[in-house]
Amino acid sequence: SDTGETLVEAETVFPGDEVIYRAIYKNTGRASIRSLSPVLPIPEQFVFIGISDTTQRLLASLDGESFSPIPLMLEDDEDSQENQAEVPKEEYRFLKWFISELRSGDSIHLESRYRVLGAPIKKP
Repeated sequence: SDTGETLVEAETVFPGDEVIYRAIYKNTGRASIRSLSPVLPIPEQFVFIGISDTTQRLLASLDGESFSPIPLMLEDDEDSQENQAEVPKEEYRFLKWFISELRSGDSIHLESRYRVLGAPIKKP
């Protein structure tokens, strides 16, 4: 690639490795799909780094129920934006994309990047 990265399929990933998840959604039906919102859980030993296509609308969540734009911000009792701090990315547990329309026969590729923490992880 033009970034100097080499992508390989790995049987085992190690702490510090970067992992890219690729999800491909294809509309095989006859009609367009509107308001598609795929959710991707983030494995415990992974830290979210970013997405490849920054034009895609992406939200994150700590609990899988409440989603907000990235970066997630700590809620402050005083409702002051000056005192807000970012939630550490290590705490992100879910990502959610918004695709306004996926036409019949079209597909969309969603990619997210992670850094591996902890012990080596073997491919299931």
